[in-house]
Amino acid sequence: MKLILTCTTLLFALSCTAAVAGECPAGKEGPTPFKPITETTGPLQVVNNGQILLDNEAVAAKGWHLRSRTIYFGKGSIAQIHSHDERPEIATMLSGSVTIYAKNCTVGVKMKPGEVYRSGRGDSHWAVNDSGAPAVMYATDIFLKDTFPVTAGNK
Repeated sequence: MKLILTCTTLLFALSCTAAVAGECPAGKEGPTPFKPITETTGPLQVVNNGQILLDNEAVAAKGWHLRSRTIYFGKGSIAQIHSHDERPEIATMLSGSVTIYAKNCTVGVKMKPGEVYRSGRGDSHWAVNDSGAPAVMYATDIFLKDTFPVTAGNK
């Protein structure tokens, strides 16, 4: 199921659309038939765009951070299986595409530009850039302890 959301910015009077692809398709829920990938491979760069400590914010979530990142997936790169039990996230595909394989879904979900993928408690998945071209994703999450797997040397 895809939901198209339209937004306009008042300041610049620009419009944009975003499709929500961030769930297992209806009827495809269940244990994944795919073997989870447990090692990050290929060119993958994670850039921290900024974060806010939430101690003194309205939510008063001591030790938690709100963070925005850009994830650059090189051709053939894989972000290993990781859990979102303690790190809810909303990710938007900017360019290219990646396929998300979730532990609780019998099919992979291909993210295309403008599509949004949501992850939270009970969600574990890995991402594969099988598109043959580089891909870029924006991700916003809250975290107490960073658990996103990256290889040494990546930012």
